[in-house]
Amino acid sequence: MKSIRTRITLFVGILLIAVCASFILTAFKSSSDALISNTEETMPKFAVEASKTIESEIRRNITVLETAAANSGLASYLSKGSSGYDPKTFMSEEIKRAGHLKMAIVSKAGEALFSDGSAGKLPDELLEQVLSGNSIVSDPMLEKDKLVMLIAVPLQSDGQTVGALAAYRDGYELCTLAENISYGRSGKAFIVNKHGKTIAHTDKEMISEVISIITADAADTDTVSSATSSEAVSSATQADTDTDSDATGYIGLQKKMAAGETGFGEYEFGGVDKFMGYAPVSSYGWSIGVEVNKDEMLEALENLKLQFAVLTALFVILSLGAAFFIAGNISKPVTRLTGEFEKMAEGDFSYTENTRYIGRKDEIGKLAQAYRRICESLKQLLGDAVQVAGNVSSYSIDLSNVIRHTAESSQEVAKAVESIAFGTNRQAEEMARGTESVNEMGRLIGQNQRYLEDLNTSAAEVERLKEEGFAILEELLERSRESSNAVDEVFKVIMDTNESAARIEDTGYMIRNISEQTNMLALNAAIEAAGAGAAGKGFVVVAEEIRKLAAESNAFTREITSNIINLQENAKSSADTIKRLSEVFASQSDGVDLTKTKFELIAEAIENTKRIVGILDESGQTMENEKQQTIRIIQSLMEASEENAAGTEQITASVEEQADSMAAIQKTSEDLAEQAVKMSKAVSRFKY
Repeated sequence: MKSIRTRITLFVGILLIAVCASFILTAFKSSSDALISNTEETMPKFAVEASKTIESEIRRNITVLETAAANSGLASYLSKGSSGYDPKTFMSEEIKRAGHLKMAIVSKAGEALFSDGSAGKLPDELLEQVLSGNSIVSDPMLEKDKLVMLIAVPLQSDGQTVGALAAYRDGYELCTLAENISYGRSGKAFIVNKHGKTIAHTDKEMISEVISIITADAADTDTVSSATSSEAVSSATQADTDTDSDATGYIGLQKKMAAGETGFGEYEFGGVDKFMGYAPVSSYGWSIGVEVNKDEMLEALENLKLQFAVLTALFVILSLGAAFFIAGNISKPVTRLTGEFEKMAEGDFSYTENTRYIGRKDEIGKLAQAYRRICESLKQLLGDAVQVAGNVSSYSIDLSNVIRHTAESSQEVAKAVESIAFGTNRQAEEMARGTESVNEMGRLIGQNQRYLEDLNTSAAEVERLKEEGFAILEELLERSRESSNAVDEVFKVIMDTNESAARIEDTGYMIRNISEQTNMLALNAAIEAAGAGAAGKGFVVVAEEIRKLAAESNAFTREITSNIINLQENAKSSADTIKRLSEVFASQSDGVDLTKTKFELIAEAIENTKRIVGILDESGQTMENEKQQTIRIIQSLMEASEENAAGTEQITASVEEQADSMAAIQKTSEDLAEQAVKMSKAVSRFKY
């Protein structure tokens, strides 16, 4: 079995190795990410600076050519045709001074006179640009199996472009500029044109092959790339002849370079991972890329990894030594206490005190102190156990005697309980019979109560009919009063009408008298008019009309008098009838009053009946409540009897169980006495 020291040392070692491994992996990953991030940031900046260098060198050559064009008489020669000026001499001297391969003076028609006296033409695209007033630089190209680069500047006279001055330089100058740009040990620079084709590289032989392919495939320049041609190279930075599969990731970067972007990228070529930063040489439509092997950039990480491994190994070794020492300090007191516990297991509780461990303030000291307290407690416990064993033996004998007497008493209690149970059962039977009688009485009371309820219902119906009769009588009495009043009012109206008719009759007599007098006056007037002769004819007509009117008034007055007489007779007849009707109404009113008196007597009798029924109802309710109370009392007595019977049965069972328990306790007491003797013998084997 492995010791505590070994276990602690192994655990600490495994833990340290795991922690250190995690630390190394985390640190290596963080360092790698930081280094790559720094490379992503610095390489594009380096490419930008390299592009500025390339652009500066090319610009210097253009400036030299522009200076020569401005200071020469070539412009006058082309515009005025000066016969005393020899352009070939000027171009030969300029070739020696500036290091050109050859030069040419070009007219606006595109005709070129070269420094060697030959004639030719410039490419139309380049000619058009330079004649528009712009200085140009061409991509490297093959001319008579020689790699050249064309620089051309406009020749101006009186502010007008009259031609161009062209200089052919070594096409490998761009390669030389690329060679002068380095990044680390494996870092190289290369230049691509606007079509993504490589035009400058440190490998001049590869560039010669690439330019040859470009020249041969000039008709398809938009689709063939020097970096992807299966006959040239697969990478813009390697002079191999592999297929496109070896240039993984480069095609996308090549497109970004051709688009004039600045950035960083990774790609794989020939099984080697590479980093690349790129930036445009914007003035000439080129882009420069600077590549470096990824392993070189991450080389510092390998050294860092080795340093971490060495430091980790030293740290683990030192930590294991420290863990072994600490584990020893922990395991020694534990081993000592283990030996003491083994002695205790064998029954030896004699404790040898060790002040070296007990005096410690740590967990070891607490463990030693606890062990000492355990030993002292066990010593005390063993002493008490011997004493208790003796007492238990004595108490067991006394307990057996008490149990025997208790068993005898339990038998007597059982007999008394049986007698009580017999009486309780008889009482329960009598209670059951009493309950049946009370229930029968309750049935009769309930039946009587239902009869009272029916009587109550009938009384209520009579009360309702009485109230309706009273209402009808009141309404009839009111109608009689209203009819009597109406008859009185009609009688009064008839009498008033009769009086009015009499007055109208008197008025009719007066009108008739007035009519007779008017008739007499009309007659007199007619006589007087007749005596007047012709002058009284008009008056005769008026008198005649007045007489007619008086006659009609008299007739109407007689008719009115006749009607009034009839009206008076009818009014008198109506008055007599109304008098008789009043007498009838008076008699009817007396009958209604008498009927009301009878109804009031009936109502009083109904109220007495309702009161008596109410008393009977209350009496029935009281009897029902008393019946229910009696039933509850009897049921309570029955339940009590049943509970007493059940209780006596339980008591009987309990007494029997108690007797059995007493027997068991007596047997247990005897066994306890025997065990006490055995415990005394067992305790005597311990040393304390």
